Amino acid sequence: MRPLALPCLLLVLLPACGESAPPPSAARWLDLSRGFRPQPLEELARRSEARVQRPRPGEFVHRGPAGEELWFELPLPREQWRAGQPGEWLGPMPSGGALLAGRLESPVLLDDGHELRRAAPREMKAGCFRLGGPDFLLELELGREPTAITCRVRLDHGAEHDGRWRVAQWDLASDGFFVFPGQAERLRCQVPEASALYFTSVSPDPGGRGNELGPTTFRVMLDGRSVFEEAQAYARPTRGVARCVPLPPGAHELAFEVAGDGPALVARPVLGPAEIGAPGARPWGAAQPDLVLVLCDTFRADNLAAWGGAPELAPQLNAFVERSLRFLDARSTAAWTLPSIGSILSGVFPGQHGGTDIDHAVSQGVETLAEVLGAAGYRTVALTDSGFCSRHYGQDQGFQWFEEALVTTWNLERSLARARAQLAADDGRPLFLLVHTYRVHGPMRSGPEEDPRPWMEVQAEVHKRALERKAQGVRRSASELTLEFADVGLRFYHDAVLDLDRKVGAFEGELERARFFEHGVLVLTSDHGNAYGEHQSVGHGGDLYDEKLRVPLALRGPGLEPRAVPGVVSLIDLAPTLAELARVAPSPTWPGRSLLDASAPRPSYAFDLKKRNRQVALFHEGKKLMAPDIEALRAGKPTHAFDLATDPRELDDLSQRLNWPAELGRTFAGALEPLLVPAEEGGALELPPEILQQLQDIGYAE
Repeated sequence: MRPLALPCLLLVLLPACGESAPPPSAARWLDLSRGFRPQPLEELARRSEARVQRPRPGEFVHRGPAGEELWFELPLPREQWRAGQPGEWLGPMPSGGALLAGRLESPVLLDDGHELRRAAPREMKAGCFRLGGPDFLLELELGREPTAITCRVRLDHGAEHDGRWRVAQWDLASDGFFVFPGQAERLRCQVPEASALYFTSVSPDPGGRGNELGPTTFRVMLDGRSVFEEAQAYARPTRGVARCVPLPPGAHELAFEVAGDGPALVARPVLGPAEIGAPGARPWGAAQPDLVLVLCDTFRADNLAAWGGAPELAPQLNAFVERSLRFLDARSTAAWTLPSIGSILSGVFPGQHGGTDIDHAVSQGVETLAEVLGAAGYRTVALTDSGFCSRHYGQDQGFQWFEEALVTTWNLERSLARARAQLAADDGRPLFLLVHTYRVHGPMRSGPEEDPRPWMEVQAEVHKRALERKAQGVRRSASELTLEFADVGLRFYHDAVLDLDRKVGAFEGELERARFFEHGVLVLTSDHGNAYGEHQSVGHGGDLYDEKLRVPLALRGPGLEPRAVPGVVSLIDLAPTLAELARVAPSPTWPGRSLLDASAPRPSYAFDLKKRNRQVALFHEGKKLMAPDIEALRAGKPTHAFDLATDPRELDDLSQRLNWPAELGRTFAGALEPLLVPAEEGGALELPPEILQQLQDIGYAE
C-alpha cells in the first residue's frame, strides 16, 4: 500500500488568561487518527478471505442506497447443523477470513434467500434466529429441516468522525484503527525531538470468542525497523494496554503490524512528549486540571446526609461531600437515564438533544462536553454500564475511548479498576474521565460481590403471589403488586448504596493518597432518583416528582471552597461548570451557565417527552409547577403546584387553590419554547435485538 501522508496537526495545551506558561516545543500531541485512512476495506477483506479454506466460497456484495455498504455472504453447509429442541437447529457461526472485518454482533441469516428475523430468547418463534456465543440457533416450522442457509455480515473497519478515524468493536468505541494480520497500516509523520508514540493495544474478540483465541503480537516498525513488539492475550475486563514507545526525531514511516487470530485495534494513537512528568507536576509547569465525573445512576439525593439522609447509609461519601462544594437543591433535566445523561454530556435539554424515548438517540448535531474538552487538548474517556449510556444512543460523541460493561458483567469494583487504569495511562494531556455505574439500579445485586440471586428470589416471589391471586380471582395491577414490595425494594437499594459507598469511597481515598486533588477535580452526582412508594410510584420515569429529580451534586478540587450552596440549580449547568474549571470557553449552544457564577438564580426545568407520556416541570424561587405541555402553562393551567420551602415532599397540591401557579406558568411558558427545538431532526432508532434484550433485563421494555 502507498504510505499515507498524514497532516501534522498539533494539539497543544494552551494556557488560559496567562495563568500558565505555554509548554515547550516538545510538549505537543499529534493525533495519528486525524486524517488517517486505512487500506480499502474490500482489499483487506479479500486478502483475509484468501487465507482460509471453506467448504463453499463466499461472495462480496455491495448494498445500501448508493452501494456504499460492503457485505459478505457465506453459505452454511448443512453438515454443520445439528438438531436441538423440536423445531430448533443449531450451528457454529462462521469465523475467520473476510468475517474478521465484519460486524459479527449484527449478522443476518437467510433461509433460501428469505431474511430471517433476529430475536431475543423470549421472542423466538418459527422464522427467527438468535446468537449464543460462538453458535446460532434457528427455529423453523416443526418437521422442516434447513436447506440453503446463508450468513450475511456487514463488513466495517471504521469511519471518519470529525476528521478522526473511529472504530467500534463490541463494547468499545475508540479513535484509532484496526490492523489485520499480515497487512500493515502505514503512515508518514514528522517526529519532533524528545517524542514518544502513545497508543492502547486492544486484542481482538471476533464473535465473542476471546477465551478461545491465542495471544496477539503487536509490532511498531519505524522505517522498516522494529521499535516495539509484544504479545498480548485477550482478557476482560482489561480491554487494552497503554503503550509508550520512545521515537527518534525526523521524518519517518510508521507501520503498525499484528500477528494473531484476527484484526487488533490500535486505539488513541498520538505522538507526544517523551518526558511528561506526572499530573500536577509537568515539565512545562501548570496545566489544565484532570476532571473525573462519577455518575451514580438512580442515586437519590437523600442517600447522603447533606440532603437529609441517614448518616450511616453512606459514611464515606458523606465525608467526601463535607470536603466539597455541594449544591443542596440540584435537579436533573429528566427522571430517567437517556434524556438526563444526554443533557449532562451534551449541555442541552432533552428536547434539544433528541434522546427522549427508547427509540431515539442523542443527536449528532449537538456539541458535547467531551467534544469541547477534546478540542482543548483533553484526553476524553468514558467507562459506562451501557444501557442508555451507550454508543447506540449517541452518548459516545466526543469520547476518544468509550467502553461499556454489559448488564451481565456489571461490577463496580471492576469499573473502578478500569478507571484506575485510565488515570495511569497518562500521555501528558489532561484527562476528562466519566465513570457511569448502575450499582444502585435494578436488577439489584447484594453485597460487595454483587450477587444477583437474592433479588431474583424476590422477583420470583412477586410472580408467585401474582399467580396465586389470579387463581383466587383477585385482580391486582402490576403497579399495585410492585407497591407491596416497595419496602423490600428499598432494603435492597440501601444495601446497594452501602456497597457503592464502600467502593467509590475507597476510590476517592486512593485519589487523595495520590494527591489528585492538588491538580484534579472529582464530581459526584446522579442522573435521577427513584421512587419507593412516594406518590404511589416505584421506580423512575413518568411523573416529575422530586424523589425522581432531586440529585446530589458535589465537586472537590483546587480552588473549590468546601461549602453548601442553597437554591435550585440544574444538571444542565454541569457542562459549562466543567468547561470553566478546564479554562475552556463553553459551547455557545449550551443554555446553562457555570455553577461557579454567583449571579442571581434562574428558573430550572425538567422534561418527560416520551410518546406515551409528556410532562414539564418548572422550578423558580422555591416554587414548582408540573404541566403536560407549554400550552397548559401558557393558559395558566398547571396540573400540580408545590411550595417546596414548606412542602418538600410535594404532598399539598396548590394548583387549584392559589393564584401564583397560573401566573408563574404564564410568565415562563415562552422561555420553554426554544428548549424543545431539536438540534437536528432524526428518525426512529433501530436497535439490534441484543441491545433491546439488555434494556429489558434492566427493566425497560416497550
